[in-house]
Amino acid sequence: MSTSMELRRHLLWVLRQVREVGSLNVPDDVWRNRLDWVDSEAAKFDSGFRHRIFSDARNGQLNNL
Repeated sequence: MSTSMELRRHLLWVLRQVREVGSLNVPDDVWRNRLDWVDSEAAKFDSGFRHRIFSDARNGQLNNL
């Protein structure tokens, strides 16, 4: 999968998760836990994505950098 498609897919996933969290009718602590989980998943993706981008750039696999 191309990096731009991977990033697009992740951004859409995050938007769906935020929308779902916003519509939950649950106590504040449950809402916060779900939002923390979404934030943690986004941070994991960010770290892995940056690692792959820099690795591909070092290996000359990305154009226009």
